[in-house]
Amino acid sequence: VSQSRYKGLLYKDYKVVPWCPRCGTGLSSHELAQGYMDVKDLSVYAKFEIVGFEKAYFLAWTTTPWTLPGNVALAVGEDVDYVEAKVGNEIFVLAKERLVLLGEAYEILAEHKGSEMVGMSYKPLYPYLKTEGEKKGLDASKAFQIYSADFVTTTDGTGIVHIAPMYGADDFVLGTKEGLPKFHTVDETGHFIQGTDFLEARFAKDETVAVDIIKDLAHRGLLFKKEKYEHSYPHCWRCKTPLLYYARDSWYIRMSALRDELLKANSTINWEPEHIKEGRFGEWLREVKDWAISRERYWGTPLPVWMTEDGEKVVVDSVATLKSLSKRSGNEYFVMRHAEAGHNLGWIVSTDEKNSPSLTEKGKEQAILGAESLKEAGIDLLVISPFVRTRETAELVRATLGMSQDQVIVDDRLREFGVYSFEGATWKEYHEHFPKTVDYFSAKREGDESYADVKVRVMELLYEYEQRFQNKKILFITHGGPAWVMSAGAKTYSIDQMYNMIHGERFDDMKNAEIRKLDFIPVPHNELYELDLHKPYIDEVELYKDGKKLTRVKEVMDVWFDSGAMPFAQEHFMGEGALSYPADFISEAIDQTRGWFYTLLAVGVLMGRGTPYKNVICLGHLLDKDGKKMSKSIGNIVEPFEQIDTFGVDAVRWCISIVTGK
Repeated sequence: VSQSRYKGLLYKDYKVVPWCPRCGTGLSSHELAQGYMDVKDLSVYAKFEIVGFEKAYFLAWTTTPWTLPGNVALAVGEDVDYVEAKVGNEIFVLAKERLVLLGEAYEILAEHKGSEMVGMSYKPLYPYLKTEGEKKGLDASKAFQIYSADFVTTTDGTGIVHIAPMYGADDFVLGTKEGLPKFHTVDETGHFIQGTDFLEARFAKDETVAVDIIKDLAHRGLLFKKEKYEHSYPHCWRCKTPLLYYARDSWYIRMSALRDELLKANSTINWEPEHIKEGRFGEWLREVKDWAISRERYWGTPLPVWMTEDGEKVVVDSVATLKSLSKRSGNEYFVMRHAEAGHNLGWIVSTDEKNSPSLTEKGKEQAILGAESLKEAGIDLLVISPFVRTRETAELVRATLGMSQDQVIVDDRLREFGVYSFEGATWKEYHEHFPKTVDYFSAKREGDESYADVKVRVMELLYEYEQRFQNKKILFITHGGPAWVMSAGAKTYSIDQMYNMIHGERFDDMKNAEIRKLDFIPVPHNELYELDLHKPYIDEVELYKDGKKLTRVKEVMDVWFDSGAMPFAQEHFMGEGALSYPADFISEAIDQTRGWFYTLLAVGVLMGRGTPYKNVICLGHLLDKDGKKMSKSIGNIVEPFEQIDTFGVDAVRWCISIVTGK
């Protein structure tokens, strides 16, 4: 998305999203399509008292009574015909086409077009705009008036729509257009906020809430009618909780701008059955919505967007970019293996500090020569292992470079590889016991260290010194194993990558007194000091651009993005190397036209790769005896192994062949 071809496709908006109060996350359009259920809800015809008239009311209908405390406006259709109808001693204003709601005992006093009613005022049903508005400094001057809107219909309801901008997509658009105040009466968990009287702390979609709102309106003479309303309502496809349409910050990919590219890619795909191509899937693409790509969860792929305090947006598209923006101490690091000591002559294991041999005469010469090569580097600190051979090497280096004793730090984390059970044996014996197989770096005897253990301690040291010092040139003087592991860790190599290194670049082959510069930049890492771009590690690395601190946005990616990235993820594709693309064919059920089939195509087009599959077999759903889709979560599936145990596998196969015709 950060590529120039797609500039502007990623955006943030304050939008009403289908929100699961139980999971604490918004749902994308294709997730939403999978969770509709037929339900019967209490609906309300509420009376909104018209300012300046006695016993005169606008009638508005809602299937979500819990949103009425958040009402700030009413909407009418400009060209819709409305009537003032008298029933008893009350006057009701509603669409002429909806007079059926009044029965037969009414008298029409006047007729108006909706446009003539715009600007009229009514008394609020609830006082929460006043209480919440005062807290937030909201401008209530445009609230509780009539506005025109093109989404108003007369097919049901009253032809007058109740507007709660924070709890409906159309409501929010109208509220933004007209500058209506926006405030919440319900929190992210779906419960009414403090100060909402008899509703406080109650779950909005609990039917008792609707019942009590109806009772409250009736008690105050503001209820015209209530009734059960059967309709298809969205539920979370994961936990089956009824969703709330809820205004939240969310990040979007502007898929609507790629509609033509999506349709073009689909035109090359062979669909089975064929009608899905232009039917269910094609219709989805022709009406494609922007993808709500962010989720507010802990687990998940972190959204790679960082922001400066003044609102500049930075998309980090690779580890290389991450490194380029990482906060740096200005330190430069070098690692040196100690000069030759007595045990090196016989390749003897010497991991006990008390039995550490001294340098040979050759070793002393090596140390001085190594130090000579560093004179132009301007070393500021020597950080050394406590062993005799490393101390002696360090002393020769210090003296050659003209450094003071205050510039020497002894750190036990640079000690020799602790394979204590092999003390006095040869390294040949060690390697015969632990051959360089897959588990080579984690293998160890009880009480000994593995290479993985050494990596943790030396990398802990390296990251600590990155925080502790600035603009220093630091030389670590250690042993062969720790030097090799530190070099690999500085390059963010994982244990698996280190295993591959023993067949190529060999840091364990560092010669006595050899010095190498470390290629180190702080990166997100886990407890094993492996590169880890997930939470919480990704948020522990400080990034800066042009001197401005960058903070990662809190959201993670929609998991459906992970599903769509499958062709790239399976190849560990990061922009280079081979990619098996497109697949010859894929197969899934018909509900995935809004799920996996779509996200594969969406990510493929976003990556500039076109269609990710050539052929797709779209399966139907097995239904139970009541015509409902069989689902493990519902518990209405036929367990195949039970049938096989009861009737035999051949009978089951025969039955399936009759049902499917195959």
